[in-house]
Amino acid sequence: MARPARTVCLLDWHADTPYGLTAVAVPADELSEAEEVAAPLAGEALPVAWVDADPALLRRLVAMCRPIPTTGFWHVYDDRPVTDEARARRDCLRVFADEWPDAERLPVDQADHLPGLTALVRLAALGCRVPPEAEEWLDEDEDIHDTFDTFTVGVLPADWH
Repeated sequence: MARPARTVCLLDWHADTPYGLTAVAVPADELSEAEEVAAPLAGEALPVAWVDADPALLRRLVAMCRPIPTTGFWHVYDDRPVTDEARARRDCLRVFADEWPDAERLPVDQADHLPGLTALVRLAALGCRVPPEAEEWLDEDEDIHDTFDTFTVGVLPADWH
């Protein structure tokens, strides 16, 4: 039986409430190719908020993301009212480790050399800040999540400990 391909995850932490952790998974053997395809994203002025961004900009960014080889996208946020950032980060990382046990986390010094993929994970995280009703008005060619074959977006349960 063939071993599954190694997966590398680039992470993005959102340090404002609600706190959130985003991961974009890339096959380890395609990391260089993925960065090459994603590199133009590094030169783009990324929007501050998905909801308020110019639709033409969103369409251009989404089109740039589509050909990037990824194996998935994952996001969890913590909106518990009495959680501080350190606890939220720890808890989100624990959930990530439980759900993606075989994923290799890319060391920060390596991620610094992947500006295109870093922009991709930031865009994916930004897309998670869109309110649920956005599905009604957000076109497919403006939806960053539509660029991933698989994705999971969730919230930490209130009783998580």
